[in-house]
Amino acid sequence: MHWSRFVGKFYLIGLVGLIVAGCGPAPPSYKGVDQRKVKKIQDGVTTEAQVRTIFGVPKEVMETESGKRIFIYEYTKMTRGVEAAVPIFGAFAPTDFTYQTLAILIGPDGKVEKHQLKGEKWRATQTLTGAKAEKVTD
Repeated sequence: MHWSRFVGKFYLIGLVGLIVAGCGPAPPSYKGVDQRKVKKIQDGVTTEAQVRTIFGVPKEVMETESGKRIFIYEYTKMTRGVEAAVPIFGAFAPTDFTYQTLAILIGPDGKVEKHQLKGEKWRATQTLTGAKAEKVTD
């Protein structure tokens, strides 16, 4: 076998591998913070147990000096366009990130004192000279 045929077959196998790798299963769908669940929280009424039932285990729990606790729930979504599936050129496709943070302040009596949901979106792009990220405004 000639060397050029071997190299040609090697590149063909590699190209097919890259294409097949881009056709893998889709990642699990992002649910983010369900606004209906957030509306269930009533300051001064909803208990810690109810919060855990609605949202599950918090990512972080912080204790204050006054005996209050802050539950932190974080959600992140990463989205890439279909152009990301194109070998080589897909590396330069923009990536959008959505971050949401739900903070719930639980008083010493075990009830929600207040809660707040914040979110922001960012777009990251890669160029030949480096990467950049910018906040996306709606």
